[in-house]
Amino acid sequence: MGSKALEEALLIIKVMDAPRFIVFEGIDGSGKTTQALLLHHWLSRRGYKVLLTEEPTRDLLTGYFVKILLRSKDRYPPITYLSLFLLDRLAHQEKEIKPALQEGKVVISDRHHFSTLAYQTAMGIEREVIDRLTDFIFQDFFWPDLVIYIDLPPEEAMKRVESRGKTSSELFEKIEFLRKVRENYLKLAEEYNFLVVDGQRNPVSIHEEIVKKLEPLFPPK
Repeated sequence: MGSKALEEALLIIKVMDAPRFIVFEGIDGSGKTTQALLLHHWLSRRGYKVLLTEEPTRDLLTGYFVKILLRSKDRYPPITYLSLFLLDRLAHQEKEIKPALQEGKVVISDRHHFSTLAYQTAMGIEREVIDRLTDFIFQDFFWPDLVIYIDLPPEEAMKRVESRGKTSSELFEKIEFLRKVRENYLKLAEEYNFLVVDGQRNPVSIHEEIVKKLEPLFPPK
């Protein structure tokens, strides 16, 4: 095989191995939403069809109920939040993620399964309970091909949230709670081999680091 043919063969292998389901994770204020949007633009410019989505979902009824629950002044047992998150994820998978992947699109989600593991265990739910309920609800669970975790100290994240004029009224936006969540995320990052990115830099620098890692897997079309 000539060198050119070998390069083409290796390129095909890289494209086949490229992550098609990419998830951004991090606490609120970490910049994950910005990075998901920037990656969407970058992949689109390179010729890829991309679905940019999020959890809680934006356009599904399940996501609407989750957001109402989070903003409510009333507090419910942790299993209530877990159940709604999982039902929203099921609808998300079946109505948005699965069809997009079947159409050959790259799916980028702002939050997914690991948000549940990080946040709900911080609420006191055992990991085994989350795993069992997930197995019960999902017949065929779609795991992300790549998880990009934007790491940021909770103190800095809260400053960013408040600088946007947003109050810390939601259930999960409390500093002590977010410290537990960050600790959980870092453990999950090691367990599942996340791409961990320092979120204390400017968005452009963070984006450049991410695309440098992904560039070999997504050649321009």
